Amino acid sequence: MKVLVTGANGFIGRALCRHLVDEGVSVRGLVRPGSTLGTLTDIPAVEVTHGDVLSTESLSRALEGVDAVVHLAGAVAAGRDSTYARVNVEGTRNLSEAAKAAGVRRAVFMSSLAAQGPSQPGQPHRTAGNEQPLNSYGRSKLEAETILREMLGGAATILRPGIAYGPDYADLAQVARWVRSRVVPFVPDLELSFVHVDDLVSLVGLALQAEGEAVGPYFVSDGVVQRMERVVDRLESLVSERPGLRLPLSAKVLGWLEPVTQRVADTAGLGASISRLIAEVRAPGWACVPDEAVERFGFVVRHPLDTALPEVMAWYRDRGWFDAPPRGGSAAGQTSST
Repeated sequence: MKVLVTGANGFIGRALCRHLVDEGVSVRGLVRPGSTLGTLTDIPAVEVTHGDVLSTESLSRALEGVDAVVHLAGAVAAGRDSTYARVNVEGTRNLSEAAKAAGVRRAVFMSSLAAQGPSQPGQPHRTAGNEQPLNSYGRSKLEAETILREMLGGAATILRPGIAYGPDYADLAQVARWVRSRVVPFVPDLELSFVHVDDLVSLVGLALQAEGEAVGPYFVSDGVVQRMERVVDRLESLVSERPGLRLPLSAKVLGWLEPVTQRVADTAGLGASISRLIAEVRAPGWACVPDEAVERFGFVVRHPLDTALPEVMAWYRDRGWFDAPPRGGSAAGQTSST
């Protein structure tokens, strides 16, 4: 089997390429021209090709001789809502058309919990339906799902993961640095779901090999709903010698901050990204359980958050990531974790 991975230089993309190569799969990674490759350079078996989901010509070239495609590339942060529509919606449309023309037999799309919308307290998402995305990012991912399903039919598989984390993920290292600074803002009672990147990419591998239709969407997590405060507690116990100052961000405080931060963000050209962040932290939760993925693909959780975090923090510590961010970051070309 030969697989094209879009956004191959992102955090999830690099982990997926490594997993597929280890499984004996031939991998071609699509990377935007001029993008940082990061640790993708450590996987010489990956055939890197440059292109863009907004360029139909480059997609047609990238899909030559390919049996399946995993679509990870997308806009995660944007200054304008129109960017989400252009990259996430039109980019997926372009890829779907090119994949159909190339006769690709399986297309796995990494969507987002944002496409479903927030979960209610004590009620993690189990099955798709009644989607209520909060913002333009979530709406763009939901529309991209629809396009993929309509254009590729039973060849499509759609995944909606919780927060993906693991070694080589700079964003979590940044959170750990905040915890080490001993001044930690958090949202009380916000419910979250996590999935270790190794578990997530193993599910992608299973979906690529699945027989018959497997469209979904399928929610993906380690199956344990975590409160944000408990996650901060766990991180603090691993990276800080003394308890820090907790700054609870209540709904009232977030409501007061929203217009202030929005004005600053608009001035800095980050308006759509800040709008998305504020809407998401004001929600009651972003939680899900992987029951349907377990039933359909035999998905197995091997790295639950509570047992995996010590290893991830040790990985950061060994590489000095607690002291300074890695050069080049880690999110290029990847989709959001929610």
